[in-house]
Amino acid sequence: MLCMAQAKDRIVERPPFLAQNSSSIEIDKIVMSDTVTTVYIKAFYRPKYWIKIATGSVLKDNNGILYPIRKGIGITLDKEFWMPESGEAEFQLTFPPIPQNVTRLDFSEGDFEGAYKIWGIQLDKKSFGKFKLPKDVIVPKADHKMTLPDPIVKYDKAILKGRILDYQKGMPDKGSLYYQDVIREGAQEGKIRIQDDGTFYHEMNVFMITPCTIMFPFGTIEYLLAPGETTSIVINLRENARKQSHLRQAEKPYGKEVYYGGYLAGLQQELADNPMSFSFTEGNSYEDYQQQIKQLNGKTAEEYKAQILARLPEFKKQIMQSKGSPAYKEIINTDLELSAALKVIETERNLKLAYIMANGLEGEKANKYYAETQINIPQGYYEGLLDFTSILSPKACYNSRYPALFDIIRRV
Repeated sequence: MLCMAQAKDRIVERPPFLAQNSSSIEIDKIVMSDTVTTVYIKAFYRPKYWIKIATGSVLKDNNGILYPIRKGIGITLDKEFWMPESGEAEFQLTFPPIPQNVTRLDFSEGDFEGAYKIWGIQLDKKSFGKFKLPKDVIVPKADHKMTLPDPIVKYDKAILKGRILDYQKGMPDKGSLYYQDVIREGAQEGKIRIQDDGTFYHEMNVFMITPCTIMFPFGTIEYLLAPGETTSIVINLRENARKQSHLRQAEKPYGKEVYYGGYLAGLQQELADNPMSFSFTEGNSYEDYQQQIKQLNGKTAEEYKAQILARLPEFKKQIMQSKGSPAYKEIINTDLELSAALKVIETERNLKLAYIMANGLEGEKANKYYAETQINIPQGYYEGLLDFTSILSPKACYNSRYPALFDIIRRV
């Protein structure tokens, strides 16, 4: 009889989802029986910090029916759940039984600030996996012989048209647009309003090619605007969510994360599909960064700069061996040189920070050391940056780090 009862359980391992507003919790498994629905949660958060699950948490099915949370197993609702040293933990949440005909669920703690929400949790993985791009969305093709066009400087309107596939009412309806140019001081911000059908529209005046970042609670997309031009982006929530997932990154992609149209669509698609980033420190975590900074303690400015520049040949070789177009390679190479130049400009800051971290200075002691200590920067130290010819080209404006170019010029 026990085996028969267990056989009736409906189990979905690592269900796909459409969007989430936080990567701190993720569903590892859902077990649905005639008496209870058990959601197995994996939490990913900073070690020795806490998370919390509210007593008002609910599941909502695709018919609009709500299933209020019953209890937590391995976690007490409304109580602080402290993360272990690993930064990963597991617990379970139980809800009323879910009918067999339900195909999709949303999870929500409520509408308060910071509430965890996951939209479009799929109970039918097979059907969800049959992703088909809408017929009106055209995949741009890269021109592998394309060279980077000379930028035109003029003050004119630039238009962004956007669309979010699989968008559903109740998902976040606002986003933020960030950009920086060489005319306006500091980072600029705009707001995006998403319509019920998932479309959005934004226009603004720009002076030249302007790299922008649009941020939603469920994802971040980069794109280029230009005076008198229209850029369109179609965001694929399924793939966006898969790439954000801690548990599902090895799964087969649901197409591309974003599809571009309009201004330099092929090049923008090429940049999005083949991202290249270069780190001048080993490792990706904050702990790795801290360790690398500490190892700079005691180095001279020249030793620090030599360490940065020594990585460039390796990175430039990677760029040249990539299959990208000449335009793609030029943008990536400029980004590399800008990154290296900015690292050199940060010599004094990073050498001071290395001493502070290596010696455990905090509070007033750290502030006093940083303010009063002089780092010996030899005369002509920054002149070598003039060898980075790409960052002095007008085409550097294709890169988001371009405004920092003026900091470089002031130092050389």
